[in-house]
Amino acid sequence: RQGTHFKRLAHHGVEDDIQFCMQENITEVVPYYSEGVIIQ
Repeated sequence: RQGTHFKRLAHHGVEDDIQFCMQENITEVVPYYSEGVIIQ
């Protein structure tokens, strides 16, 4: 949270998205992440 990249992204309003992606169980919530695939 103290990193430059995080602060820049948070400034653009994507902090909630970052927090979601940093969840420990993200692969359970979004199985595609376990394959390294991000679907837009």
